[in-house]
Amino acid sequence: MSGFERNRRDFLKSAVWATLGAATAGCQGVRLGFGEGGSMAGFRTAPMEKIRVGIVGCGGRGSGGAKRFRQFGCVEVTALCDLKQGQIDSCQKILVEKGRAKAKEFLGPEAYRALCESGLCDVVYNTTPIDVHLPVARQAMLSGLHVLTEVEMTPSLAGNLELVELAEKTRRHCMMLENCCYGEDELLMFNLERYGLLGDVMHGEAGYIHDCRSLRYPAAGEADDPWRRAEILDRKRMPGNAYPTHGLGPLAQAMNINRGDRFDHLVSMSARGVALRAYAEERFGKDSKYAREKFFSTDMNTTLIRTVKGNTIMLQNDEDTPRVYTRMNLLQGTKGIVRTYPLRIAYGSRVQDHFSEFFKADKIEEVKAKYGSQIWKKLGDYAKTQGHGGMDFMMDARWIYCLHMGLPLDIDVYDSATWSVLAGLTEESVNNRSAPVEIPDFTHGSWKTAKPLGVLDIDVDTLDLLPGNRV
Repeated sequence: MSGFERNRRDFLKSAVWATLGAATAGCQGVRLGFGEGGSMAGFRTAPMEKIRVGIVGCGGRGSGGAKRFRQFGCVEVTALCDLKQGQIDSCQKILVEKGRAKAKEFLGPEAYRALCESGLCDVVYNTTPIDVHLPVARQAMLSGLHVLTEVEMTPSLAGNLELVELAEKTRRHCMMLENCCYGEDELLMFNLERYGLLGDVMHGEAGYIHDCRSLRYPAAGEADDPWRRAEILDRKRMPGNAYPTHGLGPLAQAMNINRGDRFDHLVSMSARGVALRAYAEERFGKDSKYAREKFFSTDMNTTLIRTVKGNTIMLQNDEDTPRVYTRMNLLQGTKGIVRTYPLRIAYGSRVQDHFSEFFKADKIEEVKAKYGSQIWKKLGDYAKTQGHGGMDFMMDARWIYCLHMGLPLDIDVYDSATWSVLAGLTEESVNNRSAPVEIPDFTHGSWKTAKPLGVLDIDVDTLDLLPGNRV
């Protein structure tokens, strides 16, 4: 073993154990071997004729899931869990108004444990707040259930290590519900790379630029703080990239991360946070509690990631300044480029001195017609009627199809952990003068042999979409 590799392992070991608490004392600090059961790369289960889903967290994301699930004949929502009876009631109404059976109810902060042990479910759809993702996912897998968890899975290194090892031990799927991987433009970008039109891809750019200032504070008449508010009040240090996965997920898949390459290390830097305080002063007054409170935020985080094979990614996050929404999505290869917001494409099959401009609109439509996602061609018009740009419907249709047919999921536990852990690792870099931080190999080397994702598709007929139950 080289001196560099020994130092790297020593660094990872000390970093992990420094973050381990009593709740994760059983989690091994360094991935010196697979957890009991072996690698989850390419993992699949027997086809599931009927998929029984328990929703934990019946707010906006959970109720949206109920609306989508009721449209699939191969899916049955069998259990609902929340802290508030009113949220459960809303989900029940969504089910019964389209002729689906009412689900069993589980009410209270620890009720998810009873749901997982009830024998009613095959899959837990985990749409709880971020700080509850880990205990719910843990309980689901320990109860023998697959778990699908909203973004991000958990920001801590120790928590992600625990979920990876639990998935390996229990042989259960643990997928992060990164809906942006199923956007129409993102899947077109993915396809153009897969068909070789961009050449040898070496660089990507992505981000989450979203003006969330108003979402940091309770709406008129509401007593409870929104979850985005807790992000700034619970921190004791300058944040890194607190929400990395929306832009990063599609890039990671197109660049074969954990399937032929992997993230090696990062450096991260955050700008001082002044925009949110200025907003609070203008909205609530300079003497208001909101203008005077102490919080930690940043007006822009920029992170640079280098992969083992020498490719690079620039990742940005800004949720507190008045900017137009974008996830950026740039993929650069030796023959061409794709970027979004708006969609722009340029590539060539012959040697050229330079590209003078992106393709014209009519040429882009030709590219979309030829190389666009088959899923979007089959279900896109309907998916767009389902809200959120259609990404949620496409994401759910795809994982339902994979479980129904016994196929591997597109986002496995290694992807989920690798993307999620960047929230914590970028903060570590920011608060150490942008020092380089190693990114752990959750796959324990299986990235070298894992097969890259192929072009995604769905056989719509097998999904048993029920016209009478559609929204």
